[in-house]
This record gives sequence, C-alpha cells and structure tokens, in this order.
Amino acid sequence: MSSRQHAFSLGRKGGNQNREWIARTIVSSLPTFAFGMASMYILSLPFYMSRSGTETSNLAWGQATNPPPSWITQPRKTKKDEQCDPPLLCAWSIDHPRTQAVSLALWHKGSDDANKIPTAADSIASAAAGKPSFVETHLESLNKQYEQQDANFLRRTGIVHLDISNAIHVIPMGGEAYFHRSLRDADLILDGFLRNTDTANNFLPAAGQEWLDFGGSHGRIAQIMAAAYPETMWHVVDPIASTVDWAKARLPKLRFSVMTDARPPLTQYRDGQFTGIYALSIWSHYCEEAALVWLKEMHRLLKPGGRLWFSTHSYQALNYAMLDAAPLHPLRHEMMRELYQKGHYYFPMFGTQGDFGVSDQHGGSWWGFGAFTTEWLAANVLNGNPAQRWRLEYYGPGANENHQDVYVLSKLG
Repeated sequence: MSSRQHAFSLGRKGGNQNREWIARTIVSSLPTFAFGMASMYILSLPFYMSRSGTETSNLAWGQATNPPPSWITQPRKTKKDEQCDPPLLCAWSIDHPRTQAVSLALWHKGSDDANKIPTAADSIASAAAGKPSFVETHLESLNKQYEQQDANFLRRTGIVHLDISNAIHVIPMGGEAYFHRSLRDADLILDGFLRNTDTANNFLPAAGQEWLDFGGSHGRIAQIMAAAYPETMWHVVDPIASTVDWAKARLPKLRFSVMTDARPPLTQYRDGQFTGIYALSIWSHYCEEAALVWLKEMHRLLKPGGRLWFSTHSYQALNYAMLDAAPLHPLRHEMMRELYQKGHYYFPMFGTQGDFGVSDQHGGSWWGFGAFTTEWLAANVLNGNPAQRWRLEYYGPGANENHQDVYVLSKLG
C-alpha cells in the first residue's frame, strides 16, 4: 500500500479502532525511534566537540598563549544558518569585534575634517563594546569615492583606480563592489594580525618592514595596505604572469613577482625577509602535501616573531555550502568523512587545465579544493616539526565571510 493510500485508509477508520491503531503504531515504533536518535547523537559528537567544546583547548596546542588571550574568554555571539540540518550539515562561526584599522587609516588620509574621524583606539573601544564602528557605517562612502574616481580622495590616499578587464584575474565578488570588498578584506586581514596583541606591542605595519601578499593576484588588497601604511614595503607574488605584468604597469608602488614553480622555495626572497605575510584563500586550494611544504616556506620567509595570516576551508564551509557554494553537494559527505578521519580533504576541482589557465604542474592534484581541521594543523604543524616552531595567535572559525576559517601563526625562534 502506498503512503497516500495508507493515509487515506487511516482517515476512514472508526474512532476507537483508529485510536487503537495509532497507539499500537507508536509503541511498535519506539525502538526504531530510540535507535535513530542515539545514532544521530553519536554521529554529531565529533562535530560539536570540534566546533565548540574543544575550541579553547585547540588553542593550547603547540605554543599557544597561556593564559588564553582575552578574545577567547570574552562573551561572544554565534551565527547559525537556519537551514542547518544536524548532525552532518551544521557549523558555527564566531562574531568577533572588528577594529577596521585599514579603513580608519584611509579616512584620516582622505577626509577634509580629521576632527570628525575617530582614532584607532576609539574604533577598538567601540568594537569591544559591540557597537557599530564609524567605518562600518561609512564604508560605502569610501567605495563611492573610489567608484566616482574622486580626485581628492585618490590623491590623498595614493589609491589607483583600476579598470579591470576579464583577462585579469579577480576573485569572485558575489555582486559586491570591487573596492568595497577589497577594503573589507584588507580590514579582515589586518584585524587578524592585531589579535592577541598588547596595545604596547601592536602589529601594525611600520617603517622599515617588508610584508608579502602571497597569491595576491593583481595587488587588489596590497595597494590598499600600501595606501594605509606607505612607509612599509609591500610585495605581491602570484603564479599568473599575465596578471602580474598588467599590475606592474599600473601599481608601481608595489613590488610584484611571478611564482614560476608550484613548489617552494621562492628564490627571489631571502630568509627572514618579511615581518608579515598574508594569504587570502590560498590554503583553501592546496592538497595536503602542498599545504605542508608551503607552510614550511612561509616559516623560512618570516622574521622571528613575524606572523602569517591565512584562510582555508573546514567544517564551516559545509554550512556555507548549503547556499549552493563549494563544495558541490555530492562531495559534502565525502568532505565530512575525510575531515573526521584524516583531518584534511582535497578535491581536484580545476583538473588538468588549471585555475585561470595556469597548470599546477601536478596534473590537478596539487591545487584544487582543500580543507583541514584545527586538529590536523596542531598535529602536523604546531607540534609536527621541532625545526618549524610556530605559535597560534588567532583562530577564527568562519571569520572570512562565514565561510573560511582564519588562522594567524607567529614564528618562534
């Protein structure tokens, strides 16, 4: 009997007979229901432990700060997609206050009335209190000045308005205006560098320092960083030679270089050259071997005490994927299984043709869709090699667009 026929016949039963049938059905279903609920609970345990219960203890691995930094112990808000379907497609992100240090620096340079502009300390205080910052409510104004090519704004900040064709590599913007998104990304990155830092020892870019945008394409973020902190030397390295050549001709204040080999080292840079390195959505593409060898290279390039900021996929990407983003639906359970069992997941999403027409020199097995857990990072990087001593300064699950996790590591020794 079909489910529809069954429902129809049930509706035609007499009153007492109907109630008796329902009672028998409920009693007979209890063992199956109990087994199902127990299975769901057991399956969900690793997930919830990895996303909530062990969040603070993850930071104790390697050389994490003890006692924990204030951002761990402060009250926090959590975000959860209403369509979340536990236990498999469910993930959390933490909403941390933001400082908007880069946006504030551009406001100070581009405004006619500096008295109306809060200081960085004001912005940090507002963020800590959970209040919208000045920059948060006026970000669109900065974008408008860029889009309208406001001569006064461009002159004061040193920003170059770019007319970008389809032949130049740009990450998907999701409908957001180019400069608006780029400025938000710059704020996100520098905000991570400032985490777990005393005010007497802030990590703002300074004169005499060199910083690297690893995988920085045409300098979308680096030119904003250079406008905010012009006394720092800003480098960009990327494997897409045509995009690098295009950017060199338009952004002379940045030092561009082409990554000619998919494997390290980057021979154009010396040991300990950089104070800070950031890589937006780069480790989100590496296979396991590539992720490890390039973290080793970042360690070589940083000064002792220098910091690496990077974002990558993990469990939160599964929740984000419910909105029809990567990973594709048939791969979600495969990704979940691999993250639980191995801690790292890789899928060759670009194939042999490569990303933006650039081969990964490994037939697609090196650069595609990558993801890893905090446990994997702790076992293989923070505690994995005594010759590469790192300290985890910041971990933000879903901090990049409620999608990618953000890490900041500092080089020890």
